[in-house]
Amino acid sequence: MAALVHPHAPIKPNEVSGGSEYLVVSREEITRILLSMMQSSTQLAAYADTGENFLLCNILHVDGARDSVLLGYVPDVQLTNQLLKSKEICFVGFLRDAKIQFNGSRPLSGTYHGQRAFQIHMPKQLWRLQQRASQRHSLGSSIIKIILNFVGVGEVEADVVDISMDGIGIIHYHPHLKLEPGLVINDCEIHIPDETPIKVNVRIQYSSTIQLTDGEIVKCSGCQFIGLTSVAKEVLESYLSALDSSV
Repeated sequence: MAALVHPHAPIKPNEVSGGSEYLVVSREEITRILLSMMQSSTQLAAYADTGENFLLCNILHVDGARDSVLLGYVPDVQLTNQLLKSKEICFVGFLRDAKIQFNGSRPLSGTYHGQRAFQIHMPKQLWRLQQRASQRHSLGSSIIKIILNFVGVGEVEADVVDISMDGIGIIHYHPHLKLEPGLVINDCEIHIPDETPIKVNVRIQYSSTIQLTDGEIVKCSGCQFIGLTSVAKEVLESYLSALDSSV
């Protein structure tokens, strides 16, 4: 399986439990976060309007005096034109494992020190979704599988791309399967190498369509475990401990 180009899907504010805790409105704090993202060369996924396609970009300059942010991007004619015509753009990225998300208005096209760039207004607010309660481990392709059990539909196999004691990230290839946020799927099975499959119930936290480096379009979802049994906890703790010791 090819590597993911960018798995970070936008999260709607009403999908965030206790959302006000994650909202940043201080101009000084917003500037500090953007500068940190610039200095760490953090990549952002820019989603035009309500579309599922995104353009990868990075922060080149933060100008507090002019209330502007300059973003460099990987050229893509179709996506660039779409962004330049969009009334609203959603930017999503990670900074030290915290998910950063903010909206931008219609950008202006230009260059910055010879690099293609576009300019947006400094966001008046952003979302900083804190680190998960437990560390999440990224996995290689097809190491762990999960069997999703849909009542009236049957079983659907998906690849687990990251895992923690709290939940998992998955990708699946079923073209018509929609995993809406809030959906609870019971009696799923996680298949970990050299372990008896464990039963879990999961709640979908977010879902998006993403593109692999080979151009294939797949579905990506973040899932939260619900009511793990003692047996499932024991197997997961053992597996995650083994991952920690191998780092």
